[in-house]
This record gives sequence, C-alpha cells and structure tokens, in this order.
Amino acid sequence: MSELRVDNIVDMGGSGAPKLRKGANVTGISTITQAVVGNATINAGGINATGIVTSTSNKFVGDFASGNITAGVMTATSSVVASNITINSGGVNASGIVSATSYQGSGANLTGIGLTITPLIYSPTVGATNQAVKPTIELSFNQRIKAGSGNISLRMVGAGSTIIENFSVGSSVTINNDGTLPKLSFTPTNSLSGDSVIFVDIPSGSITTIDGTSMSATNWTFTTKIPLKLFTWGTNNRGQLGHNQADSLKISSPTQVGSSSGWNALTGEAFAVLATKDNGQLWVWGDNDHGQLGQNNNVQYSSPVQIPGTTWNATNVYHAQENAAMCLKTDGTLWSWGYGSYGRGGHNDQVNYSSPVQIPGTTWTTAYVHGRGGGGIKSDGTLWMWGVNNEGILGQNDRTSYSSPKQIPGTTWSKLGGGTLTAIAIKTDGTAWTWGYNSAGQLGHNGPSNVSLSSPTQLGSSTDWSKISNGGANFLSAIKTDGTLWSWGYNYYGGQGQNNRTQYSSPVQIPGTTWSIIRKGQGYNTNMVIKTDGTMWGWGGGGDGMIGNNNSINISSPVQIPGTTWENVMVNANWTAALKQ
Repeated sequence: MSELRVDNIVDMGGSGAPKLRKGANVTGISTITQAVVGNATINAGGINATGIVTSTSNKFVGDFASGNITAGVMTATSSVVASNITINSGGVNASGIVSATSYQGSGANLTGIGLTITPLIYSPTVGATNQAVKPTIELSFNQRIKAGSGNISLRMVGAGSTIIENFSVGSSVTINNDGTLPKLSFTPTNSLSGDSVIFVDIPSGSITTIDGTSMSATNWTFTTKIPLKLFTWGTNNRGQLGHNQADSLKISSPTQVGSSSGWNALTGEAFAVLATKDNGQLWVWGDNDHGQLGQNNNVQYSSPVQIPGTTWNATNVYHAQENAAMCLKTDGTLWSWGYGSYGRGGHNDQVNYSSPVQIPGTTWTTAYVHGRGGGGIKSDGTLWMWGVNNEGILGQNDRTSYSSPKQIPGTTWSKLGGGTLTAIAIKTDGTAWTWGYNSAGQLGHNGPSNVSLSSPTQLGSSTDWSKISNGGANFLSAIKTDGTLWSWGYNYYGGQGQNNRTQYSSPVQIPGTTWSIIRKGQGYNTNMVIKTDGTMWGWGGGGDGMIGNNNSINISSPVQIPGTTWENVMVNANWTAALKQ
C-alpha cells in the first residue's frame, strides 16, 4: 500500500510505545504528537533542547535575538554572521568597516580603534611657501576628535616668539567629524604678514579622542607669500591708470600705483579696473558713466576707491565689455552692477545698478562679462549665460535673449572666458568649445567668417587644453597642459604672434612651452602673457603704450617686459595692469 494512516502505534503486546530497531525507515507522512530525540523534544510548541547541542551545519532558521535559543553551548564548524564577518575555530574574522557602540579588551588588534590619535594631513603643508596671508588652516586625523582644553596659537617664526592670535578649540576652531577624515580648521581674523614664517602651535590636550585621550603637542610652519605691488600703463582717458592724474596722461612702461602692496587679482572692463587685495577688499577706478565702479554714483575716479566688503574674490573673473562689472565672493556668491539694459546684469530686469547686486546662487566659481551680458560656472560643473543673444553667445541654440541665468547643457564645464561676442570654455576632459560671433575666424573651426554658432562646438580634437584668455574683440588664445600657447582670429596688429599679419581661423602655436597666464585687449588686440619663470611678454597692438616696452609700436612676435617676478596681468581696451613682487 502507498500510505498507512493509524491513530496510534503500540508494541505487539498491546501497550507501551514501540521501539523501532536502528535502521528502520518510515516513509510517507507520519503525524505524531511528540517525538523525543536524545536531549531534544519535538512537539507542537517547537524544539526544546537541553544540554549541549552540536551541529555540523551553520544554517539556523528563526530569530535568535528574541530568546528562542537560550543557555547552553552551541558548536558550529563555521558561521557567517554578515557578509563581512565569519566566526569559526580561528576566531572572529571581519573585513571592511565594523560599527559597534562598545567593545571589551584593549582593542589593540582592531584597525581604527584603540589607536593613538595621529595627525594625517596638514594644510598648508609642512614647510609650504608662497601661501596666502589669510589662509584656512586645517589638520586631519586618523579618528574622531573633540575639543580638549587650551588654545591653538599662531606665532611668528618660532614657538617662543610673538603670538599673532589665539584660537579657542570648539569656538573659533571648528571640528568636523562628518567627512572622509575628521579635521579641525580655523582662519586668522586678520591677514598675516607677507613673506613671513608662521608657526602653528597645537598644545597637548587641546584636542582629544572621543574617549578623552589627549593628542600630543603638534606644530609646523609655513611661509606666506611676498605681497604683490600694482603697476599700470597705457592711456588714462578715463582715469583707468589709477595715478590720480589728468585724463591726458599716457604711460608706455609699468608704473606703480600708490605705495601699498598686498594686491592679489585683477580684472576690469574696457575703461575701468577692478582689483582685489589679500584681505578680501575690492578696489575700483576709471570710467563710471553707468555705475560700474559700484560707488552708488556715476562719478569717475582716477585713483582706487573701495567697494564695501572684505570677502571679494576676483581670481576667476574675466571682463570683455565696457560699462558693466562683475565679481565673485569667497562664499560662492556672484555680484554684478553697471549697465543692465536688455538683461545684461542677470537680475531679470533692465536696470542699471551703481552698487553690487547679487545674482541668484551660492556656488559660483567663475564669472565672465561678455559684450552682451554675462556668464558663469558653478561648482557642480554647470555653465550659465544671460543677456542679449543676437550672435548666439548665450549658447542656447537660438537667438533668444535672457535676463537671468540660463543653463547651457552639460555638467563638466571648468573654465569660461572669451571675447566681446565670442565665448570659449574648457571641460574637465580637456576639450575646448567655442560659440558666438565669427567675424574673423575667432571660433577657431577653420570655417568661413561671419558664420556664427549659437551652441558650443568643440575646438578640434585636442583634450589637453588648460587655460583660456579673456578679452579680444575678435581673436582668442588658449594654453595647453604642456605649456604651449595657441592663438587664432583677427591679426591686423600682429596679435597672433606669428611675426606676420595673416588672419588664422584655427589655432596656431606661438613659440615657447612655459606660458602660464594669457590676457587680451579689445581695442588694439594686445596680448600680455606671463611665463612660469615670472617673466612677462607682450605683442600685438602697441597703441598708447599698452605693451609696456616704452614705445607705441605694434609688434607681431613676443617681446619681454622688464622684470622676473610678475604674477598677474590684465589688459583691456587701452590700458594694462599687472602685479609683481
């Protein structure tokens, strides 16, 4: 028969429980009220085991945590508790990160716990030179930290010398345990002295581990950069040379503006200069007929005047237009002022502002004032443009004008600049892209002139573009990662540096492999370029003495301007400004 169903099984004598001999098999389905197997009883309530239960399998079904298995000793050949934790006769083996609220023992064999607190990354680095005079000082650690007792201090030259400033841990010193590495950071209240050795002193006990173990004393030094001086030359028809002299003044070689130092970046529109200092101040001078000096008036100034604020950052700000100004702040905000007709200011209106007004956003890293409005790049790699779009410079594949920032597709943009009506940008992959007006081949695509592009088009196939120029009404330049300099477009004044006046519609190389900073002027197509050795070179239109070689002659190949410590330069319609040690 295939199945046997009975209510009870008894022995042959009619009473008691049957004893099946070893090896007996019962097939099919057997229903029993209770079964006793060794020290384990199986019934409707489950499996109840006493004593020691030994298993060769590591597979258990059920909830251990709720107490269904208690007391006794459970022996297993191997047990996998989680994907990265195995328990076997060799002990507990764990890989990756194991989190626990507590542990027993010394923890000496555990990675990342029970260790001596150790600094890992110093910023500025130990012995660093040419550092900013108002740096953010950071120190990263191998484990989470908290404030102890005592102050961190900055001193001049050595531990025993004058204290510059004390910083209280937990208040003026910030602790961040949420990043990849725990770290502390602080910033001096005032700018440090230039060209000075600064001693960072973190005493024992000022920082501890989470469990209260003190860090040993830590200290290191770095050197601040030499303060930079400001020089200008060219024509002064709007006071843009900054020497507080008559508009008729012309200077054909670099002349220092005032006696102060500490300048760190330059930008400016056609007839006005903007310059920032190491302390975050922004100073302006020159033409102001549309309020572009940000003084809440339209008065022309022939010497520097300050725009309120101490967090201005002009490092990545490029101008190629008159009557309007723009600048970044260290908090990632972007501000514009001056000529605002047709939405050029990016404020969703057509108002001229004579003091800075913020453009929406707090993650701007680059700003560019073009001939029809402005543009910028954010920290997420997005590129935005606004203003008049007759030539397609807004890159929207149309001719529609926009009075507030409009995104150009893509999230890998890293550099932005260009001329009056032509834009150029570099992506993180090293490709360069141009769009806008093409009156003289300045788009660089070896195509016919007067054919504009209203969306970014890749410049050749190179993937090693590194830096780009500002300015230039109808010609552009860019530097590659190997230090070579390339130029294309209009060449009437010899601005292509080829020792001729031939116009080029695709990039041609200018001799040399150590070019570092490139700036172009609108009016005379003047080039001013700094090399990695600190020398500065100029060529192109020399009208009004803009090249700075003590004459007003056009030059079609690079000539050196005296000096070997130049660090920044800006050139526009008829003036040049530069910074040097």
